[in-house]
Formats: sequence, structure tokens, C-alpha cells
Amino acid sequence: MVDGVHFSVFGLGLFVLFPMAIWVVGLIHWMIMGEIDSVLGLIGIGVGVAVGLLAIFNPDPRLTPFLVLVMFATILSAPIYLKVRNDRELVRIDVETMEDCVDSLRQKPENLGARWRLAKTLYSRGFRGQALAIGEESIGQIQGGAFEEERALLKQWRRVVHPSEIQPLACLECGHANRPGAVLCERCGASHLVHHVQGRWIGPDLAKRLVAVWAALSAALVGIPALTMFAPVPLAAAGVLLLLGGSFWLVWSTFRGGGARGAPA
Repeated sequence: MVDGVHFSVFGLGLFVLFPMAIWVVGLIHWMIMGEIDSVLGLIGIGVGVAVGLLAIFNPDPRLTPFLVLVMFATILSAPIYLKVRNDRELVRIDVETMEDCVDSLRQKPENLGARWRLAKTLYSRGFRGQALAIGEESIGQIQGGAFEEERALLKQWRRVVHPSEIQPLACLECGHANRPGAVLCERCGASHLVHHVQGRWIGPDLAKRLVAVWAALSAALVGIPALTMFAPVPLAAAGVLLLLGGSFWLVWSTFRGGGARGAPA
């Protein structure tokens, strides 16, 4: 022992501190890039610094398993975010095209050109049933000699798209099952088609929600055992309730936001 701290405990603390340091640097980067707000970023940094200090100056070996759990949660969180963000970059141009189309349709729902461009982009990204449904509503009903090229492409889609592909598509914001052909979520107005193409499996505020869940989980995993070990019973009970309430509020307040309102008919 050196100053009451085992070399093994100190070494484990350094092992836990390393991913925490990387995570804190990542939080600062996300704050600068505007992917998370400053309040959530500071909360995450505070939790990371506290866990790191506890790992280095561990007052009780019984805390070690909880610190290790937080370390593994931290290590797993970064690759998840990076993978989803990289997937988004691969489809960024198509997503920007879709966002432009959706913005146009919010202002002018009868804009056939925007609907057709949206349908073609969806088809290229593998959402063939949704593309066919939108194409039918935009080009398929037009009579006369206009849009011959578009109608020929639509006819080709009809031949290759199986009826099983034309299914309702759930909104990733509110969970509503939208009819095929709906451009925006029929319940909350979110750009549900864009979200699916972009891979937003937990909604548009991915970084915010990931940090909120990580901060709440880390604070609970380490804070509750630490309070029960070192604080007097009344203070520990109050602290646990406050910690649980704060963690719940952090996650709830981050996830409660919905999509934009005002979908076109």
C-alpha cells in the first residue's frame, strides 16, 4: 500500500480513467459542434470527472465493480454513436435531397416535382414500397402526355415492387404507423422518411439522448452505492431519491421532444 491505496486499485483507476478522459474530450467536441447543448455537456463532463476521480482515489474496493460497469458502458457508447454517425455520412447527399423535398412539401403539399424527387431518392435507398406509393400519388394520377419519362419509371417500379413492401412505416419520434405515401408523420409531423433513411434509430437528437442515458446510468451505478457505503442512513436515503429523480428527469427531458408539427395532408 502507498498512502492507503493499493497499487492494484490505483492501476484499475487509471484503466477506468482512460476511457473517461476520451469521453470527456468527446463531450467537449460535441458541445463545440452543437450536437449537444452546454447544460447537458457540463452534466456529462461532471459525471465523467467524478467517476474518474473515484476510480483513481477509490475509497472502498466495493465500488470497483460499479466503476468497471461504467467504464464498459462508456467504451460501448462511443462506437455506437460513431457507427450511426458514419452511416449518416454515407447517405448525407440523399438525406439533404430528401430534406429539401420535405421542406418544399411543408410549404406547398401539391408540389409534384418535390414529391417525385422524394420518391426517386427513397427508391434508391431501398424504400421501394414507400417510393411507389408516393410516386403513384404524385405522377400516377396525372392524365395526358406530361411526365412520360416519370410514368415509364413508375410502371417499371410496379413490376418489381412486391405488395409486401408497401407497408405502413412507423415514425421514429412518436411510433405512429404511417400509411404508405405519407410524406410526414400523420401524428406528430416529423420527417419520418428522412429519419429512416438516415438511420435515426433513437430520433434526431442522437448525441443528446446517448449522453443523457450515459450520464443517468453512470451517476446511478456509482452514486447510489457510494451514498449507501459512506453517508449516514438519512442522508443516504435522501441522496438516493435525489439522484434517481435527477437521473429520471435528465432522460425524460431529453427524450420528450417530438418532431415538427404541421404535416401536409
